[in-house]
Amino acid sequence: MHTPKNAVMAPAGKGANLLELFAVADTAAVWSGEDDERAVQSRQERADVLACLHRPADALHLCLHAVLAEKIEKKYRTSPVHLARGKADTYTQLGG
Repeated sequence: MHTPKNAVMAPAGKGANLLELFAVADTAAVWSGEDDERAVQSRQERADVLACLHRPADALHLCLHAVLAEKIEKKYRTSPVHLARGKADTYTQLGG
């Protein structure tokens, strides 16, 4: 990935490959590993997505685990489980 634009676009492209795999297959069989060929394909596509996320993060000296933990903590504060469970409301609609 030679440019920031390519670094941002790559995970979307790889994610589309993963989405396509699930769109044309029995999702449960792929997810559970019952469909061996597609399960292998699914793991490979997931690895591609992760690789596309890790490369630019490494270049920026970001720890993806820390970034994810920050996001989860923020989400927990803005959408507490006891208010959000079973609802599609945005955090501004939840009140609380």
